[in-house]
Amino acid sequence: MADVSRDLPIGNGALLVNFDHNYQLRDIYYPRVGQENHTSGEPCRFGIWVEGRFAWLDDPAWSKDLVYLPDTLVTNVTVSHPDLLVTVTFNDAVDLGRDALFRRVRVQNDGAEREVRLFFHFDWHIFGTEVGDTVMYYPAVKGLIAYKGQRCFAACAMVGDRFGLDGYTCGVITAIQEQSPDIAIGVEHALEEREEHSLDALDMLGAGDQGMMFGYACRETDELMPLPIALAHRLARRLSDVRKAGIVPYLRPDGKSQVSVEYGDGKPARVDTVLISAQHREEVDVETLLRPDVEAEVIDPVLREFPELTTEGADAEIDKLAKKYLGKDEYPWRNPEEERINVRIRPEHVEATGLDE
Repeated sequence: MADVSRDLPIGNGALLVNFDHNYQLRDIYYPRVGQENHTSGEPCRFGIWVEGRFAWLDDPAWSKDLVYLPDTLVTNVTVSHPDLLVTVTFNDAVDLGRDALFRRVRVQNDGAEREVRLFFHFDWHIFGTEVGDTVMYYPAVKGLIAYKGQRCFAACAMVGDRFGLDGYTCGVITAIQEQSPDIAIGVEHALEEREEHSLDALDMLGAGDQGMMFGYACRETDELMPLPIALAHRLARRLSDVRKAGIVPYLRPDGKSQVSVEYGDGKPARVDTVLISAQHREEVDVETLLRPDVEAEVIDPVLREFPELTTEGADAEIDKLAKKYLGKDEYPWRNPEEERINVRIRPEHVEATGLDE
């Protein structure tokens, strides 16, 4: 299990920065402590290069002394590497009057005179997700600007009397992941190809990566929307609310909900399935933590008017779809970071919601 300890926190009430046991910066909470973690807990690393040899701070060869300066929230961390023959001292503090992190790094060369280079790495997840993050080098301040929406972070440096970063020393890594297999099934392979094994060029053409919407006003719900989308909206809104309020603090922003309703004579007859996919921190255990929390804090409040619920059979339903469309006994791309929860509701409870005849 991943180590999620935070050994040295520093902050001013609005900006909270946490360091782990390797003295890697792990959290940047702003503008409220406990909300909007702009790294999502991923390590922002420090590394050092000495004449062709390199080591990150999580290298086990480092010896570390992690403390604060006396009677302060200023860190006083000393690390030494026996092979690189360097000792590095860090003093980090969050300004009490401004939302700014100040870092002082001093390098002591324990060997002969050599060239030493320092590397600072930031893994931005602004607003808690890396999607849409933008980072640029801004020559006017000789620094890096990371921004998305209403959040903006500036990073700069000073060595002696020399201020700013040189553009050629900065690099941005773009990590583009492949599309979710759940989506790719329909995007790349049409139903005619999957089920009927058609070889016709048009039949083999998938849906493409696009969205399709349809809707109409009706009296099935108070918001004059069809029951399936109204329930899906409420579940998605509740999933977002419990994340932002810190009720389920390990949730991440990516979440989806789907509700299937059977109709008879043009009216809702039965809520068949509720499917929720919730992204979460990697170290969270699905069975002992995520599943009970999502059931208690997301599903139950939304569907509390339906007293007889069961969350059995979600994986079985997904496996049935995999067998039907992929010819496989089990869904081959099950992601441990996503939890599918299947909720079945008996028809009489749907009919008891007071829908207009």
